[in-house]
Amino acid sequence: MDNIVNPIQANLNRSTDINYNKLITFAVCVDNNDPQRAARIRAIAVKGEGLTNSKIIDPLKAIESLDSDAAKNKTYRPWSISDPYLLTPFLPIHLNVIPRKGEAIKSISYETVKDNTNREYVGPLISQFGEIKGDNFSNSQIVTSFGSQNVPQPDYAPEGIPLPEGKGSFPNPEDIAIVGRDNCDILLGMREKSIRDETEESPENWYPQILIRSGKLIKNNKFYSRPTSNIKQTFIQLNTFPQSLVAEEIEVEKTIVDDAPLATLIEWNLDQVALGNGSLTGHINFLKMPYKSGTNNKVFMATDFNVETVIPPLGFNLQTNLVCRLDFANVSGDTELSMLINDFIKKVDNSDWVGLKAIATSSSTITYNTDVDPDKVGEFLNGLLHPLYFRPNNATHGLIAKAEPSPSPTNYAIMNQRSNAVNSLINLEGVKTKGFGLAFTTNKGKRQPPVTTKKQKETIIKTQQTQQGIISAGAEKIYLFSYNSSDINGQIKLDTNYGISQEKFASDLEKQTNSLVRGEKLIELLKAIVNQVNNHVHDYPGNPPVNYPLPKTDLTKLVDNAERDMLNKNIRIN
Repeated sequence: MDNIVNPIQANLNRSTDINYNKLITFAVCVDNNDPQRAARIRAIAVKGEGLTNSKIIDPLKAIESLDSDAAKNKTYRPWSISDPYLLTPFLPIHLNVIPRKGEAIKSISYETVKDNTNREYVGPLISQFGEIKGDNFSNSQIVTSFGSQNVPQPDYAPEGIPLPEGKGSFPNPEDIAIVGRDNCDILLGMREKSIRDETEESPENWYPQILIRSGKLIKNNKFYSRPTSNIKQTFIQLNTFPQSLVAEEIEVEKTIVDDAPLATLIEWNLDQVALGNGSLTGHINFLKMPYKSGTNNKVFMATDFNVETVIPPLGFNLQTNLVCRLDFANVSGDTELSMLINDFIKKVDNSDWVGLKAIATSSSTITYNTDVDPDKVGEFLNGLLHPLYFRPNNATHGLIAKAEPSPSPTNYAIMNQRSNAVNSLINLEGVKTKGFGLAFTTNKGKRQPPVTTKKQKETIIKTQQTQQGIISAGAEKIYLFSYNSSDINGQIKLDTNYGISQEKFASDLEKQTNSLVRGEKLIELLKAIVNQVNNHVHDYPGNPPVNYPLPKTDLTKLVDNAERDMLNKNIRIN
């Protein structure tokens, strides 16, 4: 038996004014191995100073000493009628929980004169569900008159709502539950998995359920009250719903937008300091995508990219992403600058690399990445130019479209007006927006991503006004067998009626059971065989078939895959 761990020592040296009720006292189970299997236990009281008996710090050691003295003096024999520490269950045996050694109980005496007459127990006393595997008596008595070190475990549901990682590990207060010692329970109800929000739902809308489960949680060895829920628990579940839900497959038309990774990006930028002084100065970057960021490629999908999408700064990746950069300074007016930006975008869009190389004016200069041949930009782009996106960079877009910052730059109104004026004049044929936009293709009339309409099968859930009862089971492996089935692999004989051991499953039941058949897959193969037999063609009577409705290779593939597709080897029957 596992030792009970994590004791918090309660203070047994309480003041002498503690008055013990002579009907109910605290005690500690020191032995639960009843030779009659009648749910009896042996327990001794743990009392403080000022009372008849002295305090007992370690009841398990104390009973050894007491039994040894009794054997010498022949005063009593353990588990006999003369045993002063023998208690019978207060509750009926079929409802009673037998405490483990070291767990606290409430000892009930029928008579107040003799404490050792008609003694029964209720227990064990458990401080919380996380300690049900074995709660040291000191822990369970923390909140009683014995307690002085009130050091509770962290709450499972601090705000009344279970922690997400452990939700469902312990029964909901609204459910009725029988909780086992070792990571198992039986739940009558399903409040923890209600259909709607728990704060709004009435009991009538809960799932009607019986859930029998083991391995329900993954233990937290530091805080037993905060486990992680095990989503691969082994369980049997019974549900009865007043209405039936039925899945039905229908064919619907869906509009599908084709997408692709963004291939290139053009960003134009206005220098804000110069703009505040009335000068149109800045640059245009022509970038290759996907964007290199460190050792990884940052892929931006074209339909998700927009004027505010943030990309990493060029930084040390300048050589990786930059095709070329056009710097301009002191351009004479808004129209002239917009013409320069539009010309740059148009030449890139048309793959006019000769024209792009010669685009520089008296107020601008163009500089290429050292890895780029200005006459063979397409090679650097690996032949991928579109989808192409153009836009102002983030800082310039903020001037154009966002609220005035606080504090705002000097001459902010002029900066905002001029940047908007330039933005309104930038466009690309076929792109509806001004200043920015996506050219998904080179076709001027089809700049938007292609849209296709396809018929797809979709599952819908329908409600029927008939009762629906469901029995389900889940585990890594499931065995279903009958004692009367013995003609194929021999009769299954169990070693005990107290469950099947893991070794028995592996050594015997695996060999004495067979995989369950997936019926739909079997029908698919049978239909293919029948179709092949009924519809094959001979050129002349007596000659071998020359034509099959299903190619022979396809039928052979179905047969070859039958064992894998048809058999579920993890659900076994005899």
